[in-house]
Amino acid sequence: MENGCDNNKHNCKESLTQKQRADYINAATEVIEKYKDSIFRFILLQVENYDVTEDILQETVLKFFENPVNAIDQGLRNRVFAIARNLIISYYRRIHLQKRAEDSLKANIYEDCDDPAELVQQTEIETRIIQGVSKLPQKQHEVILLRYYDFMSIVEIAEVLGVPYDTARNRLRRAKEKLELMLTERENNL
Repeated sequence: MENGCDNNKHNCKESLTQKQRADYINAATEVIEKYKDSIFRFILLQVENYDVTEDILQETVLKFFENPVNAIDQGLRNRVFAIARNLIISYYRRIHLQKRAEDSLKANIYEDCDDPAELVQQTEIETRIIQGVSKLPQKQHEVILLRYYDFMSIVEIAEVLGVPYDTARNRLRRAKEKLELMLTERENNL
């Protein structure tokens, strides 16, 4: 008996696989518990429907636990976001909707604001930003959400989207340029 395995190599390999799977399940459980709220928000901002969000979150968790082989190579956090993203895309394909997540960049800009005129101005700015982001193409919209709402690095965004680093960086740059142009044009038209 070598390394706790009997002469049957199949049993040794099976035990190792079971141990790896158990380790993955433990790590995956920790990731889900830690990022569940963030994943939920990410999905909700994309689909804008609480019930659909819960369904996609459940499906994300199931798929995350189903396929440990690929997930071990990638960061578990990024893998779960990538699964959620793919399920969101599938959701939109199934129902043929292309609506945008208007609440994607809502910030707490109202906090500690005593001046009504300033509050009105901040509300107008927020509304213009949300409208601008909602008009971005889906790929640029996603990058903005992941970067500024979920605070992911460009490396993490690239992993979640399954694209090269330079592609993610360029999408973010183009999204910011397009958003700035839209906001400037709108401001000039007011």
